[in-house]
Amino acid sequence: MATGLLHLHNLLRWIILVLLLVSIVKAYTGWQSKKEFDAADKKTCLFTMIAGMIAAIVFLTLAHGVAKKNLDSTTKYKKAFYFFVVALVLILAGVPWPFRGIEIARPLFPGM
Repeated sequence: MATGLLHLHNLLRWIILVLLLVSIVKAYTGWQSKKEFDAADKKTCLFTMIAGMIAAIVFLTLAHGVAKKNLDSTTKYKKAFYFFVVALVLILAGVPWPFRGIEIARPLFPGM
């Protein structure tokens, strides 16, 4: 069972990173191109928020909350971009990368 949970956790961290990178790109391109913040952008924020780690959830929640506020789209994208970047930094800092030291390091794809 522990091995299965380890595999699930490993898979989820990659899903979270992909979702967060997609969210950052969407927020940045929307902000820079002055695109209207639409329902698809709100869904991307929601899925990213649901998939995040505890420390990063605060910033992902703030990014999702921006989508619900009555602000202009440029401000929404700008704030979402910064919140997503902070969340990405927190997640990357929390990953037990193979180079982090013998006591906390894990392989990128354990057991595979």
